[in-house]
Order: sequence, then structure tokens, then C-alpha cells
Amino acid sequence: MADRQISEFLCPSDGYSWQGPRTEAGNLVDFPVGQTNYKGVSGANWGSDESMNWDPLDTLWPNPGTNGSTDGHAHGDGLMWRNDILFRMQPRHIKDGLSHTFMIGEDLPEKNHWCSWPYANNAYGTCAIPPNYNEADPYWWPDTHSFRSNHPGGLYFAFADGSVQFIENRIAREAYYGLATRAGGEVVDDY
Repeated sequence: MADRQISEFLCPSDGYSWQGPRTEAGNLVDFPVGQTNYKGVSGANWGSDESMNWDPLDTLWPNPGTNGSTDGHAHGDGLMWRNDILFRMQPRHIKDGLSHTFMIGEDLPEKNHWCSWPYANNAYGTCAIPPNYNEADPYWWPDTHSFRSNHPGGLYFAFADGSVQFIENRIAREAYYGLATRAGGEVVDDY
């Protein structure tokens, strides 16, 4: 069942994802899993991984979180992260406003080895890494666990209020971080 390709999880502009399940997603070697172009936004905090005792994390994009953590896996400052099952997210927790908080963003499995729908490690990304950053090795998750698309000039994000907007690659880094957090108190009006 984990190898199921769900058409609603695939972007029409990404031919690679439509080729079928992948057998090298994350650390699931030889275990077929369905691909996805849409992942939850863990926030903008990045720089450690307590499950591997990596502090600091060897990444080009370290960013302390608005929640005091650099571990976007275990303590994301956005809406969805690896350990989010331990925190029942509710609209009242999104203090920055539903229309000012990213919920889901696009990614390209061909550019990110850590991208599939059935595995928690592959189903979210961080906005600490700039949009459409494609210079990293797809197998080095500390620099690819982010968002990208085949759309010229940017990518789409769904906000917590259900709206979808195109975000340009040239968005200011602080605005991108601010839209990724749920309760950072950032004021982001122009992006």
C-alpha cells in the first residue's frame, strides 16, 4: 500500500513523479514508496537533529527557530514536522494568522531523495533553505529537505486558511522564514 501513487499528491508539471513509486526514498532502500510533490511545512528552524545527536548539523542553512530550537525535525516552529504527532495542532496555536502561515509546499522528488508520502521523514520540509535551491546533492538531506518546483520563478504554497499562492524565488529571506512559522510574531505583508 505504501507504494501507491496518489494522483492528488502529484504535480502535473513534474513528469518524474508520475513515473511510479521509488525504491530509494530516504533510508527506505529497496522498499517501494509513492512519490509526492506536496509536503508539510515544518517551519524555518534548522541546524540540529537530536535523534542522531547532530548538533550542529552540517548544513549551509542553519537558522534558530522562533521556538528556541534549531531541530526542525523534532521541534518544528511551523505546522508539520516529524514529531508533530506529540503536539495536537489547532488553529489557536497559529498565532501569526491562518492567512499568513504556510501549511504545504511543493517539492521535486527527482531533486530530493527524501521525498515520499508514506514516510514521516519524507513528508515535510523546512523554509530555512531558500525556495528552489537545487545546488545540493539530492541525497544530502541537511541541504535538500526543503521546497522546489518546475514552475519558472517560484513555487506554490498552501496557507493554513486553505488559500494557495505563488511565492517567487526572490522573496526576502526574513519574509520566507516568517511565513513558515506559526507563532513567531513576524509581520509579513509584502512578499
